[in-house]
Amino acid sequence: MSSEGDVSVPGGALPGGALSDGALSDGALSDGALSDGAPVPGGSVFLAALGPAAALLHPEVRRYAAGAGVVGGAVSVTGEFSVAGSRYRWLNLLARPIVGPELFVTAHERGVPFAVVNTVVRVGDGAGVGDSVRGGDGVLGSDGVRENDGVRGGSVAVSPRSAPAGCQVGLQAERVFVFRRGEQRFVDVLLPGERPGTLRNLLGRDRRVELELRCSVTAEGHLRLVSERAWLRLGRLRMRLPSLLSVRADVSDGFDDASNRNTVAARVRSPLLGTVLEYRGSFTHAALTGAAPIGSPGSDCPETQ
Repeated sequence: MSSEGDVSVPGGALPGGALSDGALSDGALSDGALSDGAPVPGGSVFLAALGPAAALLHPEVRRYAAGAGVVGGAVSVTGEFSVAGSRYRWLNLLARPIVGPELFVTAHERGVPFAVVNTVVRVGDGAGVGDSVRGGDGVLGSDGVRENDGVRGGSVAVSPRSAPAGCQVGLQAERVFVFRRGEQRFVDVLLPGERPGTLRNLLGRDRRVELELRCSVTAEGHLRLVSERAWLRLGRLRMRLPSLLSVRADVSDGFDDASNRNTVAARVRSPLLGTVLEYRGSFTHAALTGAAPIGSPGSDCPETQ
């Protein structure tokens, strides 16, 4: 799933994808830097976190990591997992009232089709809970395209707008796992991290669980994300979880030259229970022709609770 020889460097902008003059040193961005269609600072959240080490990525992995490249843009992913899910269905059901929906999966199967839409979003500095940082008004279908008032294929108009200061660029992922017992959804948002070379990972629809992910490049040119710290967010309260109650996530995004497909391998382990979530598979990806409006109506970059 991953290998020795990972290269991890402090975050920073890549040549040709440098932060604009409107970018602020604390990671928040000015109005012009976050208008719909504006280039993503650093190229993408992944490339900015990797900095110069991004040049070591396999070319196809780098293309995937670059994503849509513009604010409001989206990429559709479709593929199949050889194995996916969690064997701790009862634990996931018990935890849902605390962590909220669309975080845990409650099935474990082989040969699981999946779809993802990765959307570049604007997020307020206080982001962590609520629907305000979710993508548009549409619903993601299992074929990897968003439905919106009967329009499919992602061809939903994006109205030109600017965001107020104090916003960040994030990457929102809406996933659909198509188990035989029914579809299950898992959503998260990635934001620039508090420490160089890291990303903040806000999990679930309510964003109540947060992981700090360390970004690196493996010897094979794969993008590797490993969690280092975890928090539980309840309203304005942000509690650091002790290691014993936390989890360790390890995700590797690669590319298989033989099949000409991107690959992903992820495992989430608990010190007490062992592996609580895993998925491994391959996929293809393509830019959507448009994306639904970002943020809640009437607000470009809403502050959350």
